[in-house]
Amino acid sequence: MEIQKVRISNNKLTWLVLGNDHLPITQIQYFIRYLENIGRSPNTLRAYANHLKLYWEYLNYINKPWDKVKLTDFAEFISWLRVKDPKIIYLNGEISQRTESTINTILTALSSFYEFHQRIANTDITLNTTTVHGSRKYKPLLHHISKIKPQKIRLIKLKETKTLPKIISATQAESLIKSCITIRDQFLLVLLYETGMR
Repeated sequence: MEIQKVRISNNKLTWLVLGNDHLPITQIQYFIRYLENIGRSPNTLRAYANHLKLYWEYLNYINKPWDKVKLTDFAEFISWLRVKDPKIIYLNGEISQRTESTINTILTALSSFYEFHQRIANTDITLNTTTVHGSRKYKPLLHHISKIKPQKIRLIKLKETKTLPKIISATQAESLIKSCITIRDQFLLVLLYETGMR
């Protein structure tokens, strides 16, 4: 499987996901064309094409058609995404894994793909569920008198770990301040370092 960049009329770019037979996968192409028609950027089209290519590789791995999968297959897809890719050679002996946020991005593309095909009656598989009560912790001031709008929640979503921003040490900050030529630059660096402004 591979992804092919295609230039269409008006110098627009789109992406084709080619199967093992070197023909475009029609279900993905309908979805990509839909995204293109509603004005998604070429970068979004490329990202969705890459994510759906990964999903199609998984479907080939488990030997199931796209419209016959179950919720447990999606859970196994997550564990399949976490496995290190044997085709990639990592530098310094470190083995990279997909983070939770990357997997959630792939699941978002997959959820949109199935929602699109469900709406045009190609499948009855859904990865989203609608809740009426709402599960948000934040409630606005007049929450009790407002109409409760149903919210869509993905059935499968990983909890993302929060990472703290990296900071420089005091000696690094001191050497930066000493290397400044003007007092203005020194002031700005001291202000940034002492207040934590970004």
